[in-house]
Amino acid sequence: MNTAMKVQDISIEIIIKEKIQYAESNLNSEESEDYMYMIQGEIAAYHEILEDIRDHSVKKFVKKYIKIVNKTHNNIENNINLNENRVAWMSGYNNAIVDVLKLIHPSYEFGV
Repeated sequence: MNTAMKVQDISIEIIIKEKIQYAESNLNSEESEDYMYMIQGEIAAYHEILEDIRDHSVKKFVKKYIKIVNKTHNNIENNINLNENRVAWMSGYNNAIVDVLKLIHPSYEFGV
């Protein structure tokens, strides 16, 4: 990110790209296997979100991603055919989506 730019010029797209860069830089750390899967889930979600923010209205975007968050949360809670690595990946994926939804409106953290 250009550190000379004004804060008001930072878009959601720039924030997401920074999150991807940061997450990718942590992929090779000496953390646990679960942590690596969680980071991979985050990166996957951020890439998907980057595609959608260009095309979707706020309403369509929020509807799509709240549905994904609810489904992912349900799958994790009910442990539907999931091993630990898949749960870690889905948790990272879900957390990344919630982080972006909260940028749009804080209430989306709670699936409103």
